[in-house]
Amino acid sequence: MAGYICALAISLFAVITGIIFMIYPLYHKHVCNEPATANVIDIHMEWRDDHWHSYPVFQYQADGKTVIIQHNVSPTSYEIGDQVELRYNQKNPEQYYIPHASGGNWIFLFGGLFFFLMGFGFTALIIKVWLLPLILRI
Repeated sequence: MAGYICALAISLFAVITGIIFMIYPLYHKHVCNEPATANVIDIHMEWRDDHWHSYPVFQYQADGKTVIIQHNVSPTSYEIGDQVELRYNQKNPEQYYIPHASGGNWIFLFGGLFFFLMGFGFTALIIKVWLLPLILRI
């Protein structure tokens, strides 16, 4: 019985994780609504996993303050001097969203869908195999 409870908890955790992962990109679109033009002022190079990773460093104005932040997606097609249209969160100017960027959001959406479907399937299986016979016996 403890094994079924543990499996059910893990399955429900996967469902909740999947939902959070699918909502995350939508959350950024919702809270990051102030437009700004960022300049790529540097490319940060980092040696990891036996090869170089390049991360652009953005600089933009948010409510009269200069924000300098390193983008978290590598590899990058950005070069020093490029201008990037983005939207930032007025309450937290270092939180931003690049409307025309591709890549990162799809990982969250597909990963979230995978976790959700896997968790939902296992939850349904556990309910069918363990919980329904337990309830019908009563």
